[in-house]
Amino acid sequence: MIKKISIVNLILLGAIVLNLGLAIFTPAIASGNCNETVIFGIPAWYRGLVGPNCEVKSVGKGGVPLGTFITTLILNIGDMVMHVVAVASVLFIIFGGIKYTIAQGEEARLASAKKTVTNAIIGLIISLLSIAIINGVFGLFI
Repeated sequence: MIKKISIVNLILLGAIVLNLGLAIFTPAIASGNCNETVIFGIPAWYRGLVGPNCEVKSVGKGGVPLGTFITTLILNIGDMVMHVVAVASVLFIIFGGIKYTIAQGEEARLASAKKTVTNAIIGLIISLLSIAIINGVFGLFI
């Protein structure tokens, strides 16, 4: 039974990795919208820094001031990291649910699965609040 479950987990993990790989290497500007999100709602690093031709604006004369460029870039990277943390938290909730299902009534394994789900939910809440704060700050600067 355990061997079959681990094979199924490996197949699911392979499918997830394959889908992530395909999504990451998909062109970001496929639809012509320069600020379009790419995968799992993760914004592009250049959000707020593109001109009308979908090119990153230059820094300095005739472009974006250096301070604005750096602030926007840091906020975008922070937002990207928090989105990745949110996705990882959801994956850990799924993993904890699988651990709970496989525990078969063993108290130690059930406690470990519950702890995994609880910590993942806490991480998800923190990351979602962080995303809201970053986007609020981003709105002040752009």
